[in-house]
Amino acid sequence: YGTHETLEDRGLNFAGYCDFDCVQWLIITPTDMRYNGAQITGVVNLPGCYTATNTTHTTVLSIQGLLEAPTDVHYTASKDSVIMSWSPPFTLEGVPILHYSVYITSQGVSEQRNTTETHITLERPCASTTYQISAWNEVGEGNATRKAFLTIF
Repeated sequence: YGTHETLEDRGLNFAGYCDFDCVQWLIITPTDMRYNGAQITGVVNLPGCYTATNTTHTTVLSIQGLLEAPTDVHYTASKDSVIMSWSPPFTLEGVPILHYSVYITSQGVSEQRNTTETHITLERPCASTTYQISAWNEVGEGNATRKAFLTIF
């Protein structure tokens, strides 16, 4: 973009290693969305490495922040329970969803799940119950689904 800046000038840390004919670099940055989509060009000059002398590679930086809300939430109700299922939000490759939080307001309960389904036994059938789901990654808790209000008779 007309000027060349080093990684240090942008507050980024980097580390690299040479493994036969492959050079890999790990860039560690704070979750700062200003860098998302930025084009990064790396020039490697490692004379002691087998084939990596003066190699240039350009890539696009993708930063994973907090996750969006889970989608496609489905509820299957019986007289005293609810089965909830959902689809996970998008996440970058290598940035896993750690778990989901399921909030049940009528029972004052919060459950953690590692799957995209949960079975909830209702303590008070015929009472209105509010449900929300959020996904967690290393950054923290993502956006929650819109509140779902269910009353089972």
